[in-house]
Amino acid sequence: MAGAATLPVTVARPIGVLRQASWRHITVALLALNCLVCALSHRSFALLVFGDLSQCVLLAITTFVFAANAGHSSGRVRVFWALLTSGAALWLFTSTLWCFYEVALRREVPNPFAGDIVLFLHVVPMMAAFILQPNRPVSRRYATLGLPDLALLASWWLYLYMLVVIPWQYVTVNVIRYGSNFDRAYLVENLLFIGVAAAALVRSSGQWRRFYAQFLGAIILYTLASAVAGAAIDSGRYYTGSWYDLPIYAAITVLVWIAAPAARLEPQRASERELTAKPPFWAARIASLAVVSIPVLAWIFIVQTGAPAPIARFRLLLTLAASLVIAAMVAIKQHLFSHELLRLADEATESCENLRRVQNQLVQSEKL
Repeated sequence: MAGAATLPVTVARPIGVLRQASWRHITVALLALNCLVCALSHRSFALLVFGDLSQCVLLAITTFVFAANAGHSSGRVRVFWALLTSGAALWLFTSTLWCFYEVALRREVPNPFAGDIVLFLHVVPMMAAFILQPNRPVSRRYATLGLPDLALLASWWLYLYMLVVIPWQYVTVNVIRYGSNFDRAYLVENLLFIGVAAAALVRSSGQWRRFYAQFLGAIILYTLASAVAGAAIDSGRYYTGSWYDLPIYAAITVLVWIAAPAARLEPQRASERELTAKPPFWAARIASLAVVSIPVLAWIFIVQTGAPAPIARFRLLLTLAASLVIAAMVAIKQHLFSHELLRLADEATESCENLRRVQNQLVQSEKL
């Protein structure tokens, strides 16, 4: 009976390893095929279709692998993989929309591109995943306290994009200003992502350190490749399936290669003292800086840039709306923390009552 009970487990493990190896080999083979096709082909509709579909397939595999890891995890590690899954899904949506224009409609992707905002925001949940630091052991008491700060950071990034890029896309259309502002904002976002990932790498060890280091390498490669591709798009030298796409495909392949065997990652072991200690609230500190920066950004982009009156009016209304939304989120966060504080106070009072009761029992026992 014991052997029969363990048989499904021993069979399932090779199957799981086989599936992980299959996804990794598929992405590597697809990357090699793209390199071969790019070297042997010239600009054509067939190359365009192959390049678009290749990127969509790579991103679909990445999203699936991240989602599968989330399904096999628990706690903060599951939240980590869920955030990475949402970021990959947003990235896949942008690539699919790009493919729809070029393959289904057989039209050049418009510039400005409506999917750029989704491409910009796909980095936000991935950055939040690393800010969460799932490798560090945290008591359940503090496990969910940083989630409101992650939502606040996502709202701040949306405000920054709408402040810097959107005015040149919808208020006063200017393709050159739009392209340059988007490239700069996207580069700054990716550089901050690199900084957050590097900080997480420094504060990790073991398998998590190796995973963070490989993920950091993929981020750096993608940041450089996207910056070069963005400049080529603005100058009119880019076309789908060209050499500009290969480093991006390579970065996506690295993500699949390191994520497929990473489903077994768990928080690092820690002593009881470390579990009960106050955790470092990175998200709260970064969110505080984001809230403070809103008036500074408004002063720079409304007063100092000398933008046209329609754009200045749009940015002013946007800042007022963003201040209202972020103030509401801060109030909700404060309410949650107040509720948690009252709960802890009740627990402390109950513990004191129990301790006093035990002391009285001990005194009665000594008297007897």
